[in-house]
Amino acid sequence: MAALSLSLRECDGRPIRRNEKCPRARHGKSMETLISDPFVSILFITFGFALLFSELFIVSFGILGTIGTGAAIFGIFGFFHQDRIALGVVAIITTVAFVVFSIRFWLKKIVLKETLTPNIAVATDGDAKADLVGQEGTTLSELRPAGLAYIDGRKQDVVSRGQFIAEGVTIRVVDVTGNRIVVIEQTAEVEDAAAN
Repeated sequence: MAALSLSLRECDGRPIRRNEKCPRARHGKSMETLISDPFVSILFITFGFALLFSELFIVSFGILGTIGTGAAIFGIFGFFHQDRIALGVVAIITTVAFVVFSIRFWLKKIVLKETLTPNIAVATDGDAKADLVGQEGTTLSELRPAGLAYIDGRKQDVVSRGQFIAEGVTIRVVDVTGNRIVVIEQTAEVEDAAAN
């Protein structure tokens, strides 16, 4: 009987022969080590944060984010498995704060940093444009034939009669139809009058 007991060993509470491998001994101990060590849990959470943050800069179609989320969840699970409830709660709060920070950072990255604020008011009222006929202004952009001009103290969308008018040239309004303001170059108007 003693010879029989020397040739047996235990595997998960059941006897097995010495030359047999314990099927769970190899994997069970390594997983238990990963879950039961607080340092490893912190490493998993940090690794998860690093992958989540790198997802903002590297196009991986969500692969890095998914692996990072899994690593962070595994680290948090490790804290709860170790009966370190306070560390688990702190890890959850930190993870949520990190995700919110990352989303805000990403949104700031894709949104314009400067707002385009015109220093001149843009006119939008169609009825007020009818009284612009005959007034002079200055082009704010090149008219090819459409562009912007400063007329009557306001920035207006204008169109020429088909000719190119450079930026900074004095113009005169010759026609207003709805929102369409037709202008001509001031020198062209003088030439037209001289030709008649």
